[in-house]
Amino acid sequence: MMKVNSKLVTSVHTRSVLLVEDVIMDPSPFKIALQDLGYAITEHIQTNQFNQLALKLNEQQQWHQQSKKQGSYHGKQSTKNKISAPLFADLLMINTSSPNESLLTALENINQLAPLPIILFTKNKNEHVINASIQAGVSSYIDDVKPTQLSFLMKVAEAQYKQRQSLRKELDKTKTQLANRKIVERAKGYLMQQKSITEQDAFVLLRTMAMNNGQTLATVSQNVTDAYSLEI
Repeated sequence: MMKVNSKLVTSVHTRSVLLVEDVIMDPSPFKIALQDLGYAITEHIQTNQFNQLALKLNEQQQWHQQSKKQGSYHGKQSTKNKISAPLFADLLMINTSSPNESLLTALENINQLAPLPIILFTKNKNEHVINASIQAGVSSYIDDVKPTQLSFLMKVAEAQYKQRQSLRKELDKTKTQLANRKIVERAKGYLMQQKSITEQDAFVLLRTMAMNNGQTLATVSQNVTDAYSLEI
């Protein structure tokens, strides 16, 4: 049985964990270990239940997005407010014999809609499965663990998750900047053509419009582009 010596644990902040296992044992070694470390278990469910939960989450998100497009969705709700209660957790821990396609799809959905640190315990050492799991959002892929190592592994998984999210945000920021630059360049071209002005004058005009309207340069440029498209 997985048991943690409380003397080995000096200080652990209360964190919540969604625990997923192929077979829920009574008692569960992982659940006992987590509770001994001071973690709160939000839900303890089987793998197939988790897969269904992730699928439901994905369907809910698609419905909200479709409703927004059709104008039938009102009010501001964060993504978290749309998530079923079991996913209100700081960390996801999965104990499975082998990550199958359904589980990997579920993890990918979670990573896209409600990302959180994910620890995956499994005996499967197949390189393809490992790579697919990491691609799906797994922070730590572990084939074996001793009870005394669990606290350390949790911290490592959260640190890896934070680093991954930071890189993801930086990549998204770079993509947005490149997209905005293309929009500005396109708007400048339209203004140069319409008003027979230089590129510098077109840029100054866009910047002035942005300042006067309290909008970003990209927003004004997009408005110019949209207006020009309606004229042709």
